[in-house]
Amino acid sequence: TVCFILDSNAVPLLCAGNEVFERVTELREQKIEDQETIIKLQQNVIEKSNENFQSVKSTVQEELKSYSSVLTKSCSSALSSKKLEAVVKKVAVTEENEQERYRVRTG
Repeated sequence: TVCFILDSNAVPLLCAGNEVFERVTELREQKIEDQETIIKLQQNVIEKSNENFQSVKSTVQEELKSYSSVLTKSCSSALSSKKLEAVVKKVAVTEENEQERYRVRTG
């Protein structure tokens, strides 16, 4: 009877426990594989983010150089010595004309 009780109760429980252990081991291995996949995907995301950052950085640097170049050319041509001389002459002539008109009126 002891053998019968062990055969009918303990052995099936041990077999079920062994199946559970195998399933837990299988799930643990699957979890490790999934975590490895997640790490690889995260590394890919980081690499792509770095590539995008470098691309944006390069674009911004090029645009700033272009803008700086245009601004430099624009300012240098706007402030050229000939243009400044012309403006000064125009102001001087305008002032002389105003002074002459004032003298004529008060004179």
